[in-house]
Amino acid sequence: MLAAGVVTDLHAEESGAPASGTTTRDSAGDDRAAHERAVKLARSGDTASALAILQALAKKHPDDLGVIRDEMVVFGWAGRPSDVVRIFERLPHDEPDYVLASAARAYRDLKRFPDALKLYQEGVRRFPTNADFAAGEILALTDMGETKAAFDKADAASARTSSVPMLLAAIYAANSLGRPVDALRFADQALAIEPRNREAKREQILAIERMGAPHVALELARESPDAVTPSDVRRLEGSDAAELVRFGSLEPPSEAERFAATDKAIARLDELIERFSKEGETARQDLLRARFDRMVAYRDRVRMTDVVKEYENLSASGVHIPSYALEATADAYIYLREPEMALELYQRVLESEPTSFSAALGRFYALVDLERLDEARDFIRKVDEEQPKWRWLKGDPGPLPNDPRQAADEALANADLYANDLEGAETKARALVDAAPANPSFRIILADVYAARGWPRRAAEEYEIAAALAPQDPAVEIPQGSNALALHAFEQAGSAESDAITRFPERRDAQRLAEEWEIHNRPEIDIAVNKTYESATTVNGGNGVAVDGRIFSAPFDYDWRAFAGEYIASQLVPEGHITDFRHAAGIEWRSGDFVASAEGNLNDYGRDKFGGVLRGTWDIDDEWQLDGNGQLFSKDTPLRALKNKVTADSGSGSVTWRESESRSASLTAEGMNFSDGNLRGSLDGKFVQRLWAGPHVNLDGIVELAGSQNSLTDVPYYSPRHDFLGAAGIDATQIIERRYEFVWSHELVVKPGAYWEQGHGTTFAGSLTYQHKIKTGDDFEVSAGFQLGRQAYDSEFTNSLALILNLTWRPEQ
Repeated sequence: MLAAGVVTDLHAEESGAPASGTTTRDSAGDDRAAHERAVKLARSGDTASALAILQALAKKHPDDLGVIRDEMVVFGWAGRPSDVVRIFERLPHDEPDYVLASAARAYRDLKRFPDALKLYQEGVRRFPTNADFAAGEILALTDMGETKAAFDKADAASARTSSVPMLLAAIYAANSLGRPVDALRFADQALAIEPRNREAKREQILAIERMGAPHVALELARESPDAVTPSDVRRLEGSDAAELVRFGSLEPPSEAERFAATDKAIARLDELIERFSKEGETARQDLLRARFDRMVAYRDRVRMTDVVKEYENLSASGVHIPSYALEATADAYIYLREPEMALELYQRVLESEPTSFSAALGRFYALVDLERLDEARDFIRKVDEEQPKWRWLKGDPGPLPNDPRQAADEALANADLYANDLEGAETKARALVDAAPANPSFRIILADVYAARGWPRRAAEEYEIAAALAPQDPAVEIPQGSNALALHAFEQAGSAESDAITRFPERRDAQRLAEEWEIHNRPEIDIAVNKTYESATTVNGGNGVAVDGRIFSAPFDYDWRAFAGEYIASQLVPEGHITDFRHAAGIEWRSGDFVASAEGNLNDYGRDKFGGVLRGTWDIDDEWQLDGNGQLFSKDTPLRALKNKVTADSGSGSVTWRESESRSASLTAEGMNFSDGNLRGSLDGKFVQRLWAGPHVNLDGIVELAGSQNSLTDVPYYSPRHDFLGAAGIDATQIIERRYEFVWSHELVVKPGAYWEQGHGTTFAGSLTYQHKIKTGDDFEVSAGFQLGRQAYDSEFTNSLALILNLTWRPEQ
């Protein structure tokens, strides 16, 4: 502002000689009047008119310091700091305080902060009672990045001053340090001195907003509308709505009200967006912020298509979208099963915020969904290493578990699970449970690993413990329901599905369980086709085909299914052509550890004969299983025997030991009683050892041993007195493509071996099987391939080629 010294200088000129020495007293009076008029114009805000007069006077009286100083100050008022500095730097030293202050402010406006600081410090030294210079020193230090020094100086000064400018400068320093509590303290002090100070009131309101109470700040702004700008009000309204969004992600008051706060936030943001859209360019940034916040709210409300739609609209308009809205969009794409887009967005977030744990975790799961499993495992291992195990809260002497580290540990165990390293996943999951046995999340991971390893009973135990630790938690109930299906606990599975989808219809895992349950309750169609081409011999016959089809009803009363089947087997044997038509019907019961079925059948192979089958399976535990079946008119009866009017009944039993997915062994014994008096006994053993496992490839070693004996050999079908087959080989399976429930794989099994037959010695025997399998989901699976075989029968080698087709389909009802 123009200081009183200006007018004093003019009055001093009235009693002295004219500045130029040639100006008349009348003209001097006119110039003084013009000068005073310029001062009044400047103070009224008409700086342009004031400057026109002052520049003319300065040109006329180049040595009149009063005019030059006032011209400089008015240039400052007019927002022309370069002109202020140009004039100031021609003035003599030891200028008055108002000139020094104007120049220092101009240097600040020009971002020449060291020059500004130098002048403010000079002002403090020369004019110690003028608090504006001390305030300016704090401002300049803050501008230079010396925020800690500025704040310390401001904090000390605030305790001994009643200067509002000093306190406003202290607020500036506190805001630069991100200390809204101190900013509020300084604002309150300023308002205690000047209750109607608009700047202090504005800073008070904004400090309260930064402290996380935007609703309170908005109420204060409405009570003092002259203290804030329309832009401030829009910002506060946006912050208030954003706070509702954040509040919606916190623990809800009840399960039923988990989206109440989020719905309220969306409604509030809808209102702001509509209003801001009508306010033009001045409200554009506030409008965009509201749209970004609504994207987050949509994500929290699981309105994922709305998130993506808003993202695509904003992107098409060329809008720069902040990281938090990009992450919400990435989460939406993951939910909508578009991991390519999700991965791109998570990476963009991490480029701008490398330490964002939530984005890193999202990127991990996007890589998993894209089947980039090795990359996912390497990435989450690095993320896990970067997370401290503990965190410390101020005032709390002991460390607390770090939630991001816990989430990373869980993801690391899951990474091994997804990458088919089940043993490694179990080791990590067990370590987590041992370290924190009361953590339900760790129990769930261990249970998931047990289920993947084929141990549903062990999994059930862990799920039960987790359920006791976190009752009604869907994260426990949903996988527990899926595991119940594997355990044939169908009533429990149905109850879990109904409860989960009713309470949490928006959850992907609840939807997945509902899909599993719906498919489980469909009918089932199984078809197996085997078309064989082999060299005809007098021993075993030649070309043939077998088609086995069975349809199961939808389950009823949870545990029961009726079924009907058709079996057609045809072969060209030395005696001619033989075809067996088997029409079957029966019922199956599955409950807990037991599966049993009873079947009646009618066989037509040129004559009619009734038969029947009883089957039973007992899963003793997760490792041991017993199977048994008895057949009247056995399906294993050779077709050449039927051609010669010989039938057979059979009984068999097997025991299977399955340590895990990596190792198993089985032993099967069968006895057959032929109608011609022949008694056949056979014993088959198989051992499988996993040799190597990768994310998409399994390699298993196989050893098979089989032997049989017959009481009669002089019969019209192959019936050696004693024989023995030994084979060892590999089974290689590779997933070609996998996308969620869709899996396309192929398998190669090579089993070379030796066959010994009493009276005919030992010869080579072997087989090669290759097939492709496509699984589109739980409701459809088909495989097709071929098998090449070579084996001697009574010293005569038979080469065979079999075309294989298997299909399982659960059609919608």
